[in-house]
Amino acid sequence: MPRSEAQWWKLEDNVDRLNADVTKLKEEKKELVARNQQQEKELKKLRKEVAGHKGALRRLWRGLSWISLILKMANANWKDTGLIVLRSSKNLKSTRTRWLQ
Repeated sequence: MPRSEAQWWKLEDNVDRLNADVTKLKEEKKELVARNQQQEKELKKLRKEVAGHKGALRRLWRGLSWISLILKMANANWKDTGLIVLRSSKNLKSTRTRWLQ
């Protein structure tokens, strides 16, 4: 325990300084939490946008695969190969080829 008045004043100054530091840190924490929430919102938007682009790229790739198959068939004499393409008009995903028997 401090005995002199000077020691008490020194302790009170230290407590005041520490309280000011705590207040400053709390304010910084609030700012960081707000910034983090904003970044999470932006990240969520970007993820949605990327997901949309992935779907578009997937559809484009399927279309290009389909075009590539058509070009291969046109290049070869496909009537002689017996290759036939079965495709659902609704869904390019179900495109497949098979050999005629």
